[in-house]
Amino acid sequence: MDIYGEEAEFTMPHNYLKEKAGDGGIPQHLIESAQTFIRDNTIEYAPYASDHITEIEQSLKELKNENDSKKQKEWMQKIIQHIMHIKAHGGMFDYDIMSDIASKTLTFLEDVEQINEDLFDIIEAHNVSIKLIINHNNKGNGGTEGKALDDEMKRVIGRYTKKYNN
Repeated sequence: MDIYGEEAEFTMPHNYLKEKAGDGGIPQHLIESAQTFIRDNTIEYAPYASDHITEIEQSLKELKNENDSKKQKEWMQKIIQHIMHIKAHGGMFDYDIMSDIASKTLTFLEDVEQINEDLFDIIEAHNVSIKLIINHNNKGNGGTEGKALDDEMKRVIGRYTKKYNN
């Protein structure tokens, strides 16, 4: 009852978004089909990751030679974008360690404000790590080698953060 002693009536508003999007989930057979494709795919990701590393190296070279802060930010965004691709796709192709290292690097780069030689060294360390993973075909968690690479990337980023108080 409301303050006038009358029964309150609730009116359910029309849900236009639900009407447009639908109210069902993804059909189970589509989920199973996608999982089968991912599990059984024969696409080799290493060449794609190598292409991203090449693009990062070229962008890094341009970044090192750039003095304009606006252009430096543009080159950094290109580097970040390629690392993001490696992070996003590595795990899908069973390169979990590649995704982990790229993720650490990406998280670090998104917060960096100073562009300097130490930053360049971290990006180069990322690239060397990814190349090693590709060359040794370290899939999954990368085993002992993968853990060593991942741990070293954490330490490198930690030293930079401590030095520059980020």
